[in-house]
Amino acid sequence: VYWSAQIAATLGRRPEEGAPSFDEFAALVHPDDRDGTRAEIDAYLTGRTRVYDAEFRMRHGDGSWRWVH
Repeated sequence: VYWSAQIAATLGRRPEEGAPSFDEFAALVHPDDRDGTRAEIDAYLTGRTRVYDAEFRMRHGDGSWRWVH
């Protein structure tokens, strides 16, 4: 999981908290977006696509949902 200071800030988290595990990351993805996001990740990791490109909602630290790309 790539986790930058910018991603952390976008989601209302402190950069020093560090990157979440994959399971922690997946838990932050909106339930309606999880299957599609996982399919995009799997397609990239198995070489079916050359670029990982996905847009989905993630849980902000305040409990709201934020779109990320």
